[in-house]
Order: sequence, then structure tokens, then C-alpha cells
Amino acid sequence: MATLLLSVMGAFVKFERALILERHGEGIAAAKDRGAYTVREPTLAPEQAG
Repeated sequence: MATLLLSVMGAFVKFERALILERHGEGIAAAKDRGAYTVREPTLAPEQAG
């Protein structure tokens, strides 16, 4: 019984994680469309980065 419950809980966690990642990607895409999502500029020059 315990193995069954752990399997069901594990499947639920994987499903929730997939939903979170999907919503996160959709949010970033919407922000990019609005122009609100920008990439941080590098703080080191290429020669400083090594």
C-alpha cells in the first residue's frame, strides 16, 4: 500500500512540475511580447572571463 501511495504522489509531483514549467515559459513569452523581458548584460569582458 505504501509503495502505491508513493508512486501516485511521485506521478502527481511530476505532473505539477510539468505544469509549472509550461506556465513559466508562457509567462516569459508574454513578457517578451510586451518588451518587459530583457537579458542581463555581461559584467565581464570576454578577456576577463577567461
